[in-house]
Amino acid sequence: ATFCQILILLETLILTVIFFSATFCLILILLETLILTVIFFSATFCQILILLETLILSVIFFSATFCQILTLLETLILSVIFFSATFCLILILLETLILTVIFFSATFCQILILLETLILSVIFFSATFCQILTLLETLILSVIFFSATFCQILILLETLILTVIFFSATFCLILILLETLSEPVTLHDTFF
Repeated sequence: ATFCQILILLETLILTVIFFSATFCLILILLETLILTVIFFSATFCQILILLETLILSVIFFSATFCQILTLLETLILSVIFFSATFCLILILLETLILTVIFFSATFCQILILLETLILSVIFFSATFCQILTLLETLILSVIFFSATFCQILILLETLILTVIFFSATFCLILILLETLSEPVTLHDTFF
């Protein structure tokens, strides 16, 4: 009878352990569901970052094209200024011959000087805009780098969590096998 009581207590203890193990398994399943939800939203966030990166690179590409157009325009303007200066020299030579032509030529030179001042101002602001675009590109690449680092940390965390879940499932299987091995002995001794 004492041996039967010991067996009953042992069976109660095993069922208690199995109950808490099943509860622990349910908690692990809920935790796994939560982790998979977090991973899903993290992957969605990564896709948004990739789309944003594509958009930013498109903007940078069109900005670089705009800078090339400005460079070509600057070259054209400098050529015009060079030929305009040559034209001014010709006007200065003609000034010694015709006073009326000198007057209108001087007026034309003043207009060219004002135009040159305006063109140099446009070139200065264009160069400043290119520097701002370069700084913006550096900032965007820094954000992309840190975003990629965050994705790698999420992947390492997912690997660690799946490892913990794997070992927990293994532990649950061991408990189930232990219960399977202990039940026939308990029922036979109780019947006896």
